[in-house]
Amino acid sequence: MNTTIGTLQARPDEIQLALCKTYTDFWLCDDASIQRELDRVISVNGRTVSDIQEHEKIKTQKKAPTAPTQDSAEKVRTFAELFENYQRRNANDYFTREAHKHLAEIARRRQSTEQERTIQTEELERKNRP
Repeated sequence: MNTTIGTLQARPDEIQLALCKTYTDFWLCDDASIQRELDRVISVNGRTVSDIQEHEKIKTQKKAPTAPTQDSAEKVRTFAELFENYQRRNANDYFTREAHKHLAEIARRRQSTEQERTIQTEELERKNRP
């Protein structure tokens, strides 16, 4: 069962008896079946350890960040929009060449990712067509 004797002895007497009874009921079965049934008894609620591990794996997959999807309402901002936002945030500052380069690079990256997304969606649509 991949558990120590101390762990089993720490369980209540009812669970220890249920484990013994389950083992005697399934002693002719293969190891995987015996393991599954003993896991159900020791977990008390009828779920096996593998069920619990699978549930935990699904939960961690749901928590993992997925690829961002762009809404149709969202659009790639133009350089002028980025510049206006920058000026609003930094009204007292002057616009330097470095800031201009930085904003231009951001706009280029956003435009290229938008083009890549468009190409990917077109490829997916082509693959899924009959």
